[in-house]
Amino acid sequence: MEDMKLIDIGIDKFEKDVYSYYLKIFPEDERKPLELLQSSYEKHYTRIIEILYQNEII
Repeated sequence: MEDMKLIDIGIDKFEKDVYSYYLKIFPEDERKPLELLQSSYEKHYTRIIEILYQNEII
């Protein structure tokens, strides 16, 4: 799919550009607190991938 892009992003971009969207689209019982995501990312347990379809986050 040419219109879909998967982009590795860091925790800073996630917090700035994606986290508010994450809070809207993920059910509350599936969400992780930002602090837990940061810790997991820093320990290299978590990889953050932004998924874009036609240049919009999905």
